[in-house]
Amino acid sequence: MKTNRLLIAAFILGAAPLPLLGAERAPAESLGRYIPSDVFVFVGKAHTSEHEFVEAHWARVFRALCSCGIEREVHNAISTSLEGEDRAKFEATWDKLMGALKGVQWGDLPANEVAIGERISGLFPDWFFLARPKAETLEDNVRGLAEVMRTLASFDTGGNIEYQEREERGIHIWSIDFRQAPIGFCLLRKGDIVGVVAGLPGRADCIALLSGDKGVTAIVDSPRFRSAVAELPAAEHAIGFVDINRLMGVLRRLPMIAMGMAQQHLPPHAEGEKDADCAESKAEVDVWLGVFASLIDMVDVMDYIAFTGRMEGEQEITETISKIKPTASKSPLYNLVASQKPVEAFQRYMPVETMSFSASSFVDPGACYGVIKDFVVTKIPNGETGWKEWERIQSEISFNIEEDLLSWLGGEFITITIPRATPSPFGGEDGVVMMRVKDPELARAKLSAGLDRLVRVASEYGQVFQADPTTSISTNGFRQLVHPVTAGLLLRPCIGVWDNWLVFGASEHAVEMCIQTARGQHDTIAKNARFRAEGLPTDSGNVYLASFTDMSKMGEQLTSAFIGLGFFGASIPENRETRPMKAMIRALGSLGPVFNEINFISSKCDVTTFENDTWHTTTKFTYKSGAKSTVSE
Repeated sequence: MKTNRLLIAAFILGAAPLPLLGAERAPAESLGRYIPSDVFVFVGKAHTSEHEFVEAHWARVFRALCSCGIEREVHNAISTSLEGEDRAKFEATWDKLMGALKGVQWGDLPANEVAIGERISGLFPDWFFLARPKAETLEDNVRGLAEVMRTLASFDTGGNIEYQEREERGIHIWSIDFRQAPIGFCLLRKGDIVGVVAGLPGRADCIALLSGDKGVTAIVDSPRFRSAVAELPAAEHAIGFVDINRLMGVLRRLPMIAMGMAQQHLPPHAEGEKDADCAESKAEVDVWLGVFASLIDMVDVMDYIAFTGRMEGEQEITETISKIKPTASKSPLYNLVASQKPVEAFQRYMPVETMSFSASSFVDPGACYGVIKDFVVTKIPNGETGWKEWERIQSEISFNIEEDLLSWLGGEFITITIPRATPSPFGGEDGVVMMRVKDPELARAKLSAGLDRLVRVASEYGQVFQADPTTSISTNGFRQLVHPVTAGLLLRPCIGVWDNWLVFGASEHAVEMCIQTARGQHDTIAKNARFRAEGLPTDSGNVYLASFTDMSKMGEQLTSAFIGLGFFGASIPENRETRPMKAMIRALGSLGPVFNEINFISSKCDVTTFENDTWHTTTKFTYKSGAKSTVSE
């Protein structure tokens, strides 16, 4: 839910030419001073000379997006699904809207600084987007944005919205408000600041802050925000704060807010139904409100997340802290987290040829299953009956997920990507996935029995599936998995248990290389020159997550995938029913050349440690050598 919005915000800010804040206290000109303190998420970025080359590369990607023709493909996808008068109305609307949108140079809006915030103070959230655009195009862009607002308002032919242009306390305001609901959004402009705010309370607070009203506190003056960022290195071009405690508090109240609004619009009960039906309905609602409250209590363990960003040459460093609430020890979820152990000596399994890897210590799967079971049985109406039915189904299929799987799986997880021994048309990479097991002998027995059963079931249904012993892995117990799909992709995956790990490999070669590396018969990633230059230290003994991702060919790979999607769309039969789907797939295919412009990143590395109920994550993006001097304007 909110995760998607955070990802969208991160993409917008990462792709935009800019970032924010320095030292312990935000400077007076920071756009964070115009976003209220009770937002649950705030992300800001400001232009810096050190980060300028990264901004220029993303600006190049944005220009490619603007010229790729995707809007034409989207137009065709919608237009082809309509006929007659509906198509004519759509064409007129589309032309009018596109004409207005083209009056804005969108890439110039975040040229100097930008900030994003979100708040939930009721059923309808408030969104804040503030920017300091490029000075040279500021006036033209303000006129263009105002025309977009007028154009949107002109589409209302039923008197359902109220559109206003006015000036208030030195702030120019263009607003669209819905008459039948407390919803609205507006365009604001004061000096060199331009903003778009959705939500009526958010608008009032933003206007108050822009006008210097001391009655509203800004997020950058909030004690919680100031305390959180004080634990991090000084921000140079980026800063962010996610107040999870505040968000959870709002979520606790949200059902009651929604019920209150619903009751205002529900018709009155018939006279004979009122008492009995109301009592029964209220009792059922109260029960499920109790379930919701119990669920919130269980997951409400996080206090806040904060991060700052800086540049070190051609490397971008982000430091993040994720703090657990002081009261979290009452939650069973906290006990799962507190029982985590650092991932141990994971580099010993990684060959010197490793291109990408991840190693993490997750919560114990069996313990997590126990928490879920306890919640269902004790908190959900008829949960005990439902859980018994779930156990009956498992008994019928002769597979108990707790005894046959979770009882022997641990919480550590490793993935390794290495070059494929023999490149194929489907890619030049091999992969190995390793999961820690608590009891290797039990794991071997359960895995062998499970594979034998899959072979029998496949045969009974006339399917081809084999799990034969491998021939080139130097330890017993591995089995090669053969299926028409894997054979068609030129894959020969295998699986087995070795050295307290359940190991799945895309090939025997990949698995054997990792085994030889762990035995000391092959160099480890510690001798990989690229990892030494672009990676982060992982030898503290307190690492809970570490990853290194090769991104040097990401643009090429995404381009191939999306162009292939376009070819797939062309292969779909042409008729009235499939025409919109074909057009949408073709639209996605047009993004191929855009992704090809993401050719300036070399790698991404993350390391997370845990201490004093706080996760600390360091993220490093390394840009390709010469990225500063190869920006194409």
